[in-house]
Amino acid sequence: MFCWKLPSKNIPYQPIPHESSGIPLVVRDISIHFPNISLKECVLYVIIKVTYFVEKKGQVITMKKIISTTDAPAAIGPYSQAIEINGFLFTSGVIPIVPSTGELVTGGIEAQAEQALGNLAALIHASGARIEDTIKTTVFIKNMDDFAAVNDIYAKYFTQDFPARSCVEVARLPKDVLIEIEAIVEKKGTV
Repeated sequence: MFCWKLPSKNIPYQPIPHESSGIPLVVRDISIHFPNISLKECVLYVIIKVTYFVEKKGQVITMKKIISTTDAPAAIGPYSQAIEINGFLFTSGVIPIVPSTGELVTGGIEAQAEQALGNLAALIHASGARIEDTIKTTVFIKNMDDFAAVNDIYAKYFTQDFPARSCVEVARLPKDVLIEIEAIVEKKGTV
């Protein structure tokens, strides 16, 4: 835990380490007291001071953001569609559900791969990143005999500087789909 004690806006911040942890590498909870400062001034001051402190002291502040969009299938359980943290996006597994209907796309592995990758691209785009910035994917398929067909669709979305990839045959996937894909994406210019 880390606190800033700011008696007035004219006195520079005073970092005070939590008694049990010393100066933390990751800020998890922040307590701030700003007398006589508007909320807008408070937010701006915190951004400036935290940025200064991070640059000056070489500390890392972990900021987690939940990514959610209606352009990709909604989560079907207690999880987020994606999480952004420290300039990286981690997606949950994306399946070939049509977001507008919530139904499985009709067709075989080609149609399902196209829908799943389209959903993944929409989720990545919703976070402000680009699919080209994907650094790792994991593809789960129900039948390894579908690998070539999946590869052809995959190549439409990843055309150069290919991400690292694992492809695994699994016994069963949610909603009995034929494919599920997850990704790790670097959000360029955010770190």
